[in-house]
Amino acid sequence: MKGQPVPVKASRAGPRRYFILALILVAVPIAIWLLLPTDSPRDAPAVAEVKASSQRRTVAQSWQWQPTAKSADKPAVSTPIGRISPGAVVRALGRVEFDENGKVVVDRKARDLLEDSLETLSDLTAEELDALQKTIRAGLPGPQGERVAKIVSDYYRYRTALQDFERSADAPTTPDGERTRLNYLAKLRDEHLGPVVARQFYAEDQALQRYLLESKGAARGAEGTTLQKELQDGVFYLDSRTSPEAKELGRQMELLRKQGASDGYSQYIQTQQLGLYTANVLPRTDTERSDWQQRYAQFKQERQFVLTAGLTEEDKKSQIEQLLRQYFKAEELEAIRTYNER
Repeated sequence: MKGQPVPVKASRAGPRRYFILALILVAVPIAIWLLLPTDSPRDAPAVAEVKASSQRRTVAQSWQWQPTAKSADKPAVSTPIGRISPGAVVRALGRVEFDENGKVVVDRKARDLLEDSLETLSDLTAEELDALQKTIRAGLPGPQGERVAKIVSDYYRYRTALQDFERSADAPTTPDGERTRLNYLAKLRDEHLGPVVARQFYAEDQALQRYLLESKGAARGAEGTTLQKELQDGVFYLDSRTSPEAKELGRQMELLRKQGASDGYSQYIQTQQLGLYTANVLPRTDTERSDWQQRYAQFKQERQFVLTAGLTEEDKKSQIEQLLRQYFKAEELEAIRTYNER
């Protein structure tokens, strides 16, 4: 009914999704894919039988066993280098998906596939890591291969840094110690994967961990209710639940509930705001950061006019999308859409 608060989509589905994730975090890991040393195009048909999601192609389905362009930077795919070979790479990464626009899908599923495929590839030599990237670029020519090669190599370096940290650091024994560890891991992921990929891979896990950590010492009354509301509003996706950004997000969600906004529109504003925070932490020079802050401030001002205008939700979304394209660059738009549902 108009005028009554309508819970945002995240409000209904969020807690259920997070508690499912909690079960996932303690579940027995799935079997590890092995990067086998044998290599032949004869292996391709069995790998290519993996079914992709609707309108999506997998790495296995997109792989070119006989690429037309060959150079020192694009070795022949039939040449194994150390533990790296084309067949092994396809076996490992074959189920990673491209969306209907041909862009690699970066989400928790892709992260889990990467983790499984790289589990047995510890202590790669510099030559092997370079060969891994070149083999991906050879089998997936163009922007697709460049993107997959960068994500794979970045993730490998992140895993190496994580293993070094875990070998040297003591397990936390206090809530403050757990918070320090969680914050360090978030920064480590940003450093090695970049803010966008780090959040696409780990945002849900980090949000759940922050919520569970705060819930340990919370009372069952008002404090517990507040934490539940912050979980629903997406506050735990942010680095700090007491930051100005977290308070602003909470106010926005509360206002949308009071206005009786639809689920879809509320989630649109929520994910966009989280994405704007991601874009804000992209690496920039001082000059670029000053330029970003000016554009961001102007966008927020004009968006506020749209949000309070007497328009339909669809018209508001249309005008906001125009403002996004007007004020932000391609890499910033990618960051702003980090949390969009696929």
